[in-house]
Amino acid sequence: MTGYIVRRILSMIPVAFLVTVVLFVLVRSIPGDPVRVILGEQITPETYQALRHKLGLDQPYPVQYARWIVRVAHLDFGRSLSSGDSVAGRIKDRLPATLELQVTGLIVGLIGALAIGITAAVFRESFFAKCATAFSLLFVSVPGFLLGTLGILLFAVHWRIFPPGGYTPFVKDPGKNIHYLILPALVGALFHAAFLSRFIRSSLLETLYQDYIRTARAKGLGRRAVVLRHALRNALLPVVTLSGLTIGSLWEGAVITETVFSWPGVGRLSIDSFASRDYPIIEAVVLIGAFTFMFANLVVDILYAYLDPRISYGRR
Repeated sequence: MTGYIVRRILSMIPVAFLVTVVLFVLVRSIPGDPVRVILGEQITPETYQALRHKLGLDQPYPVQYARWIVRVAHLDFGRSLSSGDSVAGRIKDRLPATLELQVTGLIVGLIGALAIGITAAVFRESFFAKCATAFSLLFVSVPGFLLGTLGILLFAVHWRIFPPGGYTPFVKDPGKNIHYLILPALVGALFHAAFLSRFIRSSLLETLYQDYIRTARAKGLGRRAVVLRHALRNALLPVVTLSGLTIGSLWEGAVITETVFSWPGVGRLSIDSFASRDYPIIEAVVLIGAFTFMFANLVVDILYAYLDPRISYGRR
């Protein structure tokens, strides 16, 4: 297992290099000039050239890339073009809010997906199973921004149960923090539950018809023991893969949810940085998201060996 992990980490190095190259090229291809955005109406040819030189934007792209990748290798993402603050510091300030929102939504959604998927598989011909299928199709099909907007219209504007947006740190006011958190976390949880419950149901249905499940039933084991102790563990293999992909794409969900609900996280920071053409922040946020995705896939592969004893990475 150790050798496999080392090989996987080594194989991630060229992938990470390609990610940095593509990211650098795409960010520099964004229409607009950050210097003009910063200077605004006070722009003159002299101030324009002076600021470009100060920010290093007058250098050739290979030089800019080399300087940037050296800083990234030392975990230094540079400074914001618009504010001059440390990029790492700005992301660090916004990261707790993003993790609170996205992790809460993922955990609640995973719990709901397990409950819905298992029940729909065990009682596959019931009315609940048909409702579960409709639920998954509905909330997977609805875009996140539309679901968030509908949630605000219903629960904030019409019924006035939750606020339409905002944020208060948990350490400052726990009750207010949870009050602001419920609605955006519920929107994310609905998507995760709908997305994962379909695969839990189909995987568990396939597992319940395996020979070893029939043997367990023939030995007199009850339905709960058969499902939870024997079938669910093997049925979770594809779900683990999808959960890893979901964790890796949390940045994407953060951009939509935080924009709709005015949540001051990393996703909202990236949107503001796109508007101001703040290259260092955009590069840092996307790069962290890419590395999170690769690390999540590595963890998924390791979990495979634990969930399925037939999988062994120590030998060919």
